[in-house]
Amino acid sequence: MEFGKIFSIINQMNKLTTKISALTAIIFLLFFAPAHAADKLSLAVDLNNPFNPSKNQLTRFTYVANDRDRLVQLRIYTLSGALVLQWDEETIVQGNAYTHNWDGRNSNGDIVARGLYLVNLMDVGDASGVTKRVYVVK
Repeated sequence: MEFGKIFSIINQMNKLTTKISALTAIIFLLFFAPAHAADKLSLAVDLNNPFNPSKNQLTRFTYVANDRDRLVQLRIYTLSGALVLQWDEETIVQGNAYTHNWDGRNSNGDIVARGLYLVNLMDVGDASGVTKRVYVVK
């Protein structure tokens, strides 16, 4: 077998391994994250899901600390596990509702591709969190 073909096969295997690792992380976030996280934090996608950023639509995330004040960070990921956008860490007060709007743009200001994205609210202190899905259409 030629060296070029061997190199190509190894390169394809490395790409596949990276995708499998990212998908494993996403599956963990969706199905195996600590069950008690939902008791601590609530997260909702409560406006325009799905939404079309090409038509200047946006979506809204609302979240609450259910049991005590918490230091949290809200992030959006692709299904492959790539970070799309994150907001600054913030302390949220128990029982108060907080919101962030998303215009469908990534951290570079570009409109993201059509598809399914994961919105994750993470408690920075104990690494627990909740994840919801948001759909971008065009």
